[in-house]
Amino acid sequence: MKNFSRLILTFAVCGIALFVSSCQTVTPVDNSPGTLALNFSPMVGTRAFDTTSTFAINGRNVRLLQGQIYLTNITLVKADGSTVKLTDSALSVRAAATGDTAAAAPISITDRVLYFVHQRGENSRSVANVPAGQYTGIRFTVGVENPSNQIDASEVLRLRPQHPLALIPGAGNLGRNWWSWNSGYIFARIEGLCDTSAAGTGTPNTRFFYHIGATGFTAPISITRNFEVKGNQTTTLPLMFDYAKVMAGLNLQNAQERSTMIIRPAASFPNDRPLGQRIVTNIGTAVSAQ
Repeated sequence: MKNFSRLILTFAVCGIALFVSSCQTVTPVDNSPGTLALNFSPMVGTRAFDTTSTFAINGRNVRLLQGQIYLTNITLVKADGSTVKLTDSALSVRAAATGDTAAAAPISITDRVLYFVHQRGENSRSVANVPAGQYTGIRFTVGVENPSNQIDASEVLRLRPQHPLALIPGAGNLGRNWWSWNSGYIFARIEGLCDTSAAGTGTPNTRFFYHIGATGFTAPISITRNFEVKGNQTTTLPLMFDYAKVMAGLNLQNAQERSTMIIRPAASFPNDRPLGQRIVTNIGTAVSAQ
């Protein structure tokens, strides 16, 4: 009789457990796309980028005035090695009028382009409609590759003025992003003042500028970082860009290492491309996860 009672009790307990379990609410997984906010924080060594401060770079006092960077080919990496490339709504625009390209068919651009203007505090850009899921890293290119680099930025300004590839006609603390006289984007624009005295510890008052662009002068970046994009939510991915690393090894006391504009004629400016390549190599080491 006792055994029978225990059996009845056991069945009752199991029944209650099953009933409670069946009544519990299961929260459904939201597989809707989310938003990825890419923070591209500018640094100078261990200090935050600031146009009003003086920094020591390569043992010499420096003041940075401009820092503008293009990111393209942005690709998210999943744990299984598959990738998700971030895209934008198609932009059909004519090629820049160089040679006979004015008559060429329009170029369709779908790549998601991000443009960071650090001297204005524009350090974060958001991308909507990112597939939800777990990711283990991000890849991108610093620079603008063909065919995007062949389009007419003034035409982008007319068609879609808010697009990152639209011509920036202003001056002041927002430098131009496109060479209209030779057609092509300035992938990275870095300008400032430095002290060229023997000691290098005085007030920065000599200009330097590095305008990086043209085919072959892009820097591929690959970052390993676990993050999750959730449906209808914003995920922030913090990255750092170190201007001290970009300028590593440059002798600012030497006038030939204080400027490069890669698209200038090589015969007149033979140092531009070699110096530009050194800076591109440095850019490849200047990005890290925060």
